[in-house]
Amino acid sequence: DDEAGTLTEVWRYQSEITSIYLGQARRLSSGNTLLTFGQGATMREVTPEGEVVWELETVDRVGLAQFQLLDNFYEVP
Repeated sequence: DDEAGTLTEVWRYQSEITSIYLGQARRLSSGNTLLTFGQGATMREVTPEGEVVWELETVDRVGLAQFQLLDNFYEVP
């Protein structure tokens, strides 16, 4: 609420992964949410109910920060 200067939580995802920096969450057109867990070195897509659809974890535990969704790999966005 811009006028009142308040925020209202509309969705929450609890995870066993922790990270004190970096990370991002983006709602997808499917209704799922794509999350990165910064120093947790993990990216997940989860349903509105919190079910993990897929997960990517870096082999060498390199942190994941922001991401950009691409329609394809062959055209520059």
